[in-house]
Amino acid sequence: MSSTPWISGLGADLLVCALAACAAGAASAFATPLARGLARRWNAVDQPGGRHVHRHATPRLGGLAVLLGLWAGATVAMPGVDATDGGPQPSVAWPILVLATLTCALGAWDDVRSLRPGQKLAGMAILGLGLAAAGVRIEVITLPGLGALALGAASIPATVIWVLVCANAVNLIDGVDGAGAGVVTVSGAVMALFVLGLGDPVSAVLFAAASGSAAGFLWHNREPATIFLGDSGSLLLGFTLAATSASGCAKGAAALTVGGAALALAVPLLDTGQSFLRRFLAALRGGRWQSALRATCVADLGHIHHRLLFRGMSHRRVSWTLCAATSVTALTALLLLLPPSEPVPRWAKFVTCATGAFVLLRLAAVAPRPHPEP
Repeated sequence: MSSTPWISGLGADLLVCALAACAAGAASAFATPLARGLARRWNAVDQPGGRHVHRHATPRLGGLAVLLGLWAGATVAMPGVDATDGGPQPSVAWPILVLATLTCALGAWDDVRSLRPGQKLAGMAILGLGLAAAGVRIEVITLPGLGALALGAASIPATVIWVLVCANAVNLIDGVDGAGAGVVTVSGAVMALFVLGLGDPVSAVLFAAASGSAAGFLWHNREPATIFLGDSGSLLLGFTLAATSASGCAKGAAALTVGGAALALAVPLLDTGQSFLRRFLAALRGGRWQSALRATCVADLGHIHHRLLFRGMSHRRVSWTLCAATSVTALTALLLLLPPSEPVPRWAKFVTCATGAFVLLRLAAVAPRPHPEP
């Protein structure tokens, strides 16, 4: 039998990850009706119209249920983790979970009281600094052809930027029923397998718990959704994926985790990048040079899910399309970034990489067309 890290990693730790996902999913699914009731009581309800594509008033604050699922999965499974091989220790999970709770609180405040974009950005930056202060930093990155690169003092701003990018990416992709939760369900599950193969069961449990809690919430969030993630859920899930991928980055091969997470989240990252450039360039073309950066925070109807809807897709089909595309990019990350010792044929890597590139280019090229008036 092969003794490669990938094969040996898929043993007892895989069962622990499955336990984390199941516990998180069950807790999230059962807590979602409670979150829905709180959202109605606090008037945290999204009304249809304007940018919103849903047809009925829908509660948000789904992040409260997702947070409970995340804690349940980690608490139940973390005692079973064997982290004796020099990887991140279980103790690293608790600062991440505490800061994830604060992220959920920030998002919940926005769901109920509506914060300005700059206030949310500042809050997320502070949480990113808190993550770095807790010792969870992107200290090493792996670049193709250059190997591992130590960031040194740049590790703190790199960590903050990574947190901001991931949190906003999940937040922006969650524009149709089930999109955000579905994307995180897929990417979190694949990242759990990926880091497990790299010998990092602690990060694997956190990824599995994030995936499971998103999946449990998805039962209520699929089309037609009875509750939305809200900023409390989307920022929470984005932060958790960013922080978990950063937690293993000081350890040799685990420096690949940020690259893997970037590929697994390529669809929401693409949407975020396009949105930033579209709004920035529009401001420049309009002569608004001084407010160009501020314009990047102004919501519009140019996101990938909007463009797919304008092309005639149903809400459900758009959500499935985004999740399927994420499955392709996540599989690309899994096959492309595994250690060279793993028996993955080159043709399989090439085909997967080419398919992932095609999917991203196809999504990027979707042009909007006028939505017919009702």
